[in-house]
Amino acid sequence: MCSDLSVPIKASSAHRVDALLADLGSDRAATREAAVAGLTVLGARAVDRLSALVTAEGPATARATALGALEAIGDPRAIDTVVAAIDAPDSAVALAAAAAARAFL
Repeated sequence: MCSDLSVPIKASSAHRVDALLADLGSDRAATREAAVAGLTVLGARAVDRLSALVTAEGPATARATALGALEAIGDPRAIDTVVAAIDAPDSAVALAAAAAARAFL
């Protein structure tokens, strides 16, 4: 069994992930929800980038929505990111992290 859980992203997938990550910060809820759905389909290929977004100093809406995507994907590589985000100063991010943590219990 391979202990390396990282999944390389093909160039075409990388462009798709970039576009979907940008949509996580949209003012439109439908756009954010569609981005979460697309990232969930990409699954493990999107986890590292989603985790990076959550830990970045970006808009709270994008970070909270990224946590929702991590919850939907359920990849164990996201556990540390999700748990750390529970202490986020922004309440929307902290609440999203608490909700996402349920996927790993």
